[in-house]
Order: sequence, then structure tokens, then C-alpha cells
Amino acid sequence: ESRETAARRVLGFVCFRHLGEESELLNLSVHPEYRFLGLGKTFMQFYIASCSEAKVARSYLEVSSTNHPAIQLYQNFAYRPVGRRPKFYRGQVDALLMLKEF
Repeated sequence: ESRETAARRVLGFVCFRHLGEESELLNLSVHPEYRFLGLGKTFMQFYIASCSEAKVARSYLEVSSTNHPAIQLYQNFAYRPVGRRPKFYRGQVDALLMLKEF
């Protein structure tokens, strides 16, 4: 891999939408080779700042109940579990519905 290619590699992304006083974190992903380096935290800080700027009162997200690192990340940003969607992922794994109130 050339330096130029490495410099252009997508390390991750965050996707969300604000709808009035509510926001939904749709997807946050970090390339497997770059996990546990603080990129997820950086993406969350960007998202939370966007929520604050948009005067969001509540933010929702869904996360796999087996994705413990992601659940811990969200809890570090004051998200709390408020529900569960049984067999949401591939008809096998539950989704945990989480909420943050600003």
C-alpha cells in the first residue's frame, strides 16, 4: 500500500439525523484495524456537539446486545438502555435501544 493510498483510507464514519428536538444515531463504524484507538470517542464527540448545536433534547440509538465495547462507549456518553428489540440483527441477536437526554 502506498503512502497516498494509506492517507486516503477511510478509518470510520458516523451517520445520524436530527428531527426537531430528537436525534437518531444511525451508524458509527471504525475500521477493524483502527479500533480501540479513540476514534469512536472522537466520532461521538462530533455527534454530541452537533446535537448540542441543533438543540436536540433526546438522542436514540440501537446497538447489538453483544457489542459490549460499543455499549460501553455509549454509556460513557450518558446513554442508558430503555428497551430491547428481540432478534433484530439477522433474526438472531437482540438490539438494545438506548437513550441520552440532554
